[in-house]
Amino acid sequence: MWKIAVPWLAFLASVVIIHFQRTTITSLKKQLSITIRTKRSTDVHNGLFLPVYAQISRKAMHRMCLQKRYSVLEQEDTDIATTTTLAPPPARKSQRFRTRSERKRCSSEVNFSDPILIGVRPNSMGGAMRDRHTYYITEFDLGYSMLAFPSTRSLNNSEPKSIVTLPYPFHGTDNTVFNGTAYYNYNDMLVAYNINTGETKELRLNISATMLYNNSNSRVDVQADEHGIWLLHRRKGEDYMTASRIQPISLKVS
Repeated sequence: MWKIAVPWLAFLASVVIIHFQRTTITSLKKQLSITIRTKRSTDVHNGLFLPVYAQISRKAMHRMCLQKRYSVLEQEDTDIATTTTLAPPPARKSQRFRTRSERKRCSSEVNFSDPILIGVRPNSMGGAMRDRHTYYITEFDLGYSMLAFPSTRSLNNSEPKSIVTLPYPFHGTDNTVFNGTAYYNYNDMLVAYNINTGETKELRLNISATMLYNNSNSRVDVQADEHGIWLLHRRKGEDYMTASRIQPISLKVS
């Protein structure tokens, strides 16, 4: 008897389940046909989170394509700058004469162009450093963090790529970043922090407690060029400034 009853019970159960599913689907279709569906929103403050591709305008798509294009061009410029350049062809006689005449007109006077606005930050106090195409921004004159912007466009749009956390807090606003290493002042030390590897080195200095410039909160001015790291500071008990050249890797005074 059970051999006959079990298949029939299973058949009846499946019929009931199918009927329930069809009834539910029909009810949902009626609700969709009656309910007025509002326009979907991608606002970050909206309680309903939808994918980015759920609703996007043609203008926004065009802006995204342009950003992608400019990022590719910036990467190509970086690749070209890192490759070895070929030697230029020998100059003609007229070009050589023009070069010599220009050298004769050279003098010790140097002219600077008008300042160009690169970006605006909400805080009036802070430091801006550039290492190749990357801008590093520090807010105020004391802190542990540096904002890294990979390009001028990201700086203007206030879209940092990463936040660099320093092992020691920076003091002042006149610090620098050179070849991927941040050189900054902390108390009576010059700190070198490799952003990629996290390696840290310190150099003890004899620094006066007075500020280096008027209307400044920096005791040390740190800059870099092809000759090394340059420090401008006052020693304790001295009124004049001292300029020191530091080796970038060993931090030895040369």
